[in-house]
Amino acid sequence: MKKNYFIAWVFISLLCAIMFSACAFEQDSPVITISVNPVTPTNVTVGSISGSLSVSANVTQGAALSYQWYSNSVNSNTNGTIINNATNASFFIPTTLAAGTYYYFVEVRATGGAASVRSNVATVNVVTFPVITITVQPALTTNVTTGSISGSLSVAATVTQNAILSYQWYSNSSNSITGGTLIFNATSAGFAIPTNLTSGTYYYFVEVRATGGAASVRSNPAAVVVSSSSSSSADSVTRVLFSGPSQTVTLSGLVNNDIYLVKVNTTNNMVNAGNTGGPSGSSPSFGSGNVLPTPDEIFVARMGHPGADVFHANPPPFERKRLSANPDGLFRSSAASANTVNVTTKRFWVETVINNGIFTQIWATLRAQGEYGNIWVMNDLTTFTGSQAQEMASQFDEIYPLATTLLGFEYGGGLQPGDPHYGGWDSDPRIQILVYDIGYNPAGTTLGYFWAKDMRLDTGSGQRSNEAEMFYMNGHQSVITNFGMNTLYSTLVHEFQHMIHWSQKNIKHGVNNTQTWYNEMLSMIAEDLISPLIGIPVTNTGHPVRARIPGFLTGYHLSGITEWGPDNNPIDSYAVAYAFGAFLLRNYGGANLLKEILANNSANIASVTAALRTVSGDNELSFEEALRRFGEALIYSGVNMPAGVLSFDKTDTKTINTFTYTAAGFNVWSGLGFGSSARPRIFGLTEQVVLRPHSLTIHQPATGWTNRSGDVQINLQRPNEQSVEFYLMVK
Repeated sequence: MKKNYFIAWVFISLLCAIMFSACAFEQDSPVITISVNPVTPTNVTVGSISGSLSVSANVTQGAALSYQWYSNSVNSNTNGTIINNATNASFFIPTTLAAGTYYYFVEVRATGGAASVRSNVATVNVVTFPVITITVQPALTTNVTTGSISGSLSVAATVTQNAILSYQWYSNSSNSITGGTLIFNATSAGFAIPTNLTSGTYYYFVEVRATGGAASVRSNPAAVVVSSSSSSSADSVTRVLFSGPSQTVTLSGLVNNDIYLVKVNTTNNMVNAGNTGGPSGSSPSFGSGNVLPTPDEIFVARMGHPGADVFHANPPPFERKRLSANPDGLFRSSAASANTVNVTTKRFWVETVINNGIFTQIWATLRAQGEYGNIWVMNDLTTFTGSQAQEMASQFDEIYPLATTLLGFEYGGGLQPGDPHYGGWDSDPRIQILVYDIGYNPAGTTLGYFWAKDMRLDTGSGQRSNEAEMFYMNGHQSVITNFGMNTLYSTLVHEFQHMIHWSQKNIKHGVNNTQTWYNEMLSMIAEDLISPLIGIPVTNTGHPVRARIPGFLTGYHLSGITEWGPDNNPIDSYAVAYAFGAFLLRNYGGANLLKEILANNSANIASVTAALRTVSGDNELSFEEALRRFGEALIYSGVNMPAGVLSFDKTDTKTINTFTYTAAGFNVWSGLGFGSSARPRIFGLTEQVVLRPHSLTIHQPATGWTNRSGDVQINLQRPNEQSVEFYLMVK
């Protein structure tokens, strides 16, 4: 019996030892500890929301932490709504929140079976400050006479949340609200014009303030023009500064001069014809008696692709290059080295009809290979010869260093082998250029296009990607016959700018709102500067001066500079955007200006303004100031131009590195230098015309304003739309 007890005791002891040993090897799950909870509360302001919430956590056993942020409608970390892509230790407060209270918390997780832990709730209070609105601006211009100065400037404003308004007036030496000198005791809504001013122009503005933390608001600048007599000398350009519903201007000392009225719309709004003003009593009538020019008989061309324009103006996030499972995608470096002219074939996605969104694959053969480009020709396009392909490759080899010196590089361009981005997005250092039958339409033919969708992985549906750095050229026989190869070579420059533009603005600087007028303007002025260096001078039909300026001179009123394709017709927009860019080149820095526009980290009007200021050193210069002087280029050309006026008839030459770029001058009144019949369209004085965004019109009566001598009095009616400015030009 004792023996049995002993055996049982041994058995139980062994069992306990085994169980203890197993327990000794069993690990506890990792444990998460939040050491720093998100800060609460956080106060931010509508319109200037910034900042982030963050958490700090530790975990045992070397487990890997992960995070998921939640929002909630109540002050609780129970339930909640997952915030997509908010999977870091920090969470940026959304910048679009409206006024109110918002609750956030984060769930911290870890590998190894750890129990997740939720942070405390962080409260974000979104508040608003009182908002000031100026309802009545000071008069744009007030004219007074020395010895009898009287009158005042005034402003009217409102403020929300019952805050209390206050005012401070400033003087300035320029037509600007930047800087300025505080005027002591000028703290009312009205400001009496000093009576001791001498002849000259003085600028004033008022800063409106309010209690409760409101952001102050400055009024528009107000000009006070002090003269010693009621007449003004006939300078080349006289700005009409209205002090009432009408203004009489005396131009004195004329000697066989012609007079023009230029109306300028300096805003992005369209101004109806009846609101543009003119001579007193004017109305929206036509039939002024002016003989209008006839446009040159030229073939109508467009570059670009409507779908690409939309894509580039609002692109999806950029995808870095990576390998694809698509056997037709990505020109890998290994495959690129095996490409053989007249042997290698590939399939490319194109639309069955341009811009119809229906994609099909076509076979194309490598017909030529240069140092910088591969020329692929659609197999069914038998009229585009191998020699034409080789010449295109040779031309692109000339274009590439000229363009990259001036504009910058495409993605990965300019790098050496071994760099991870060498070979660009598709791992092939050459640009792929596909020549295919895009089609031909006498009313407007697409010569080529770049579409950045191809620098994305193909999804298998929708806008199909060729997974290559490439652009497309139209090899239709009618294009070759009617436009000529020089036009296609200039188009190579045009489309390459679009590709570089995408790299510089979208990829490098993260600028995602490039507008079509701006991008197209830059492509055309790149053509302007580079085409002569590849054998296409300004007199050649392939040069944009010859192709675009005649249409601009006769139809400059049909499209605003900053709009694209009014009435679904982009042809006028090409002409107007290019003409403004050509004007900028010839008067504000030439190639240096274009280089700076591409290099800066903004787009559209802001980019042009920044480049103008950088190149000129004038911090008051702007896109709008250049627009105000754009009309001069339509009036003044040829010999004996007045000093200081701006004109298309100026030549600007700049050398960058080893290349010299020239914007050649041309005379808009004398055939542009190649016998063109086009000249600027002049509207009648009573002929009111719609002013499109950022545009102008030029006016002159059928009789009375030509070949004038002596003094001339002109009585003009103030425009109903105050954004319209008047300039009288004496030629």
